[in-house]
Amino acid sequence: MEDIIREIDGKRFDKTELLDKVDGDEEVLEILFDSMKSQVPVYLEDIGEAVKVFKAGNFPDASVLDKLRSAAHTIKGSAYNLCFHRMGNIAKAIEFTTRSLITDTNNTDYRERLIKLDLILNDEWKQLLLIMK
Repeated sequence: MEDIIREIDGKRFDKTELLDKVDGDEEVLEILFDSMKSQVPVYLEDIGEAVKVFKAGNFPDASVLDKLRSAAHTIKGSAYNLCFHRMGNIAKAIEFTTRSLITDTNNTDYRERLIKLDLILNDEWKQLLLIMK
């Protein structure tokens, strides 16, 4: 678990950096937050679908794994664009772990890692929702 914490460590949110990206326009900031709040839950659901399969001791089919990787990739990009660095790091870890799992399907460590990362990602999302009020 410690390697995961080191890998995903980062500043939760850098508002100064984001405001700089949008030339200090608070209205644009709110639009970006609203967009994030409407899109991320769908991707979290896609990730959760695969994690449920892992928790049941099974292995998801290729389409579920592809949705998992794609959802993590999309969250990663959105999070980094909004300066949610920690969330971006978590999503990146999920994406790369999924890629590794696809090439080494018998590795149960990857499955356990994805289950842990999913919990961490959902906790991080809850914290960011408080920030985006």
